[in-house]
Amino acid sequence: MFSKHVIVLNFGVKNSILKMLVDRKCKVTVVSAFISYKDLMKLNPDGIILSNGPGDPTPCHYIINTVKKILKINIPIFGICFGHQILAIANGAKIIKMNIGHHGSNHPIKDLKNNKVLITTQNHNFTIDKNNFPKKLKITHKSLFDNTIEGIHCINKLCFWFPRTPGSKSRTT
Repeated sequence: MFSKHVIVLNFGVKNSILKMLVDRKCKVTVVSAFISYKDLMKLNPDGIILSNGPGDPTPCHYIINTVKKILKINIPIFGICFGHQILAIANGAKIIKMNIGHHGSNHPIKDLKNNKVLITTQNHNFTIDKNNFPKKLKITHKSLFDNTIEGIHCINKLCFWFPRTPGSKSRTT
């Protein structure tokens, strides 16, 4: 019945994200963001999602260290919003506070690989610093409002930004 077992580290996950996973025949287990790496691995995940959540991810050292351990094994890991920033930090990136955050709907982001624009809903005040961007990461999406980084892919790892938000639409540019 289920195709994959996906573990969601809960930083404030939205129900619509969980529904999208279930609709794709995933067995979904939501766990505390503070689960130990050992307990996480006991759940035998096929993939791990770092959920969306509030605020600055920089002081979340416990979670960042857990993600660094996950990156050493061959399990796909996805980051959404806050989780995408945690994933970036675990790969050596720096996070900076934005002068003007992204809030509300109709935020256009460009998929650099497919040359498409996604219209998204966003709510964040922090972004990945493109001036201190690690070579082991690749920018996959950027904001068309201010050119901030909106998506990343880890080179030679099974980790990337979760590219579609609920209700997002795309068009070719």
